[in-house]
Amino acid sequence: RPGLPAADLHFNFVLLVSLFALDPRPWEGGRVTRLLAATLVLFLVHVLALVLQVQSVYATALGPWSDARYGAVARNVWGGAFHFYQIAGRFAAPFAIWWPLRRAEQREETDAPRRPTRGGRRKRRKGRS
Repeated sequence: RPGLPAADLHFNFVLLVSLFALDPRPWEGGRVTRLLAATLVLFLVHVLALVLQVQSVYATALGPWSDARYGAVARNVWGGAFHFYQIAGRFAAPFAIWWPLRRAEQREETDAPRRPTRGGRRKRRKGRS
C-alpha cells in the first residue's frame, strides 16, 4: 500500500529546527519569523513530495493502467523525480531552505551599525603587545 512515511515528514522538520537553533539567541524577533517562513517552505516541499510519490505510483505501479496512461518518458520522469527526492532531496531540502535565510540574516547584521563598547577602547592584558 503506497504512502509517504511519517519519518520522511518529521525528519526534515527536526533538521530544519536544529539548524535554526544553532544560533546563540534563536528566539530573537527576526529569527522566529525566518523559522516560520522556512517551515512554510518545508510544508510546500512536503506537498511536492506527496505529488511526486502519487504520480510515481500512478505511472509505474498499476500495471496495464499505468502503461495506457503514461508513456515511457513520463514513467521515467515521475519515478526518477520521486527517487531523487527520496535519496537526496529530503536531506538537502532543510539545508537549501536554511542557507539563504541565514545568509540574509548575516547580511542584515553586517549592515546594522555596531554599538560602541563600554569603555570605548579595549584594555590590554599584561604581557601582550
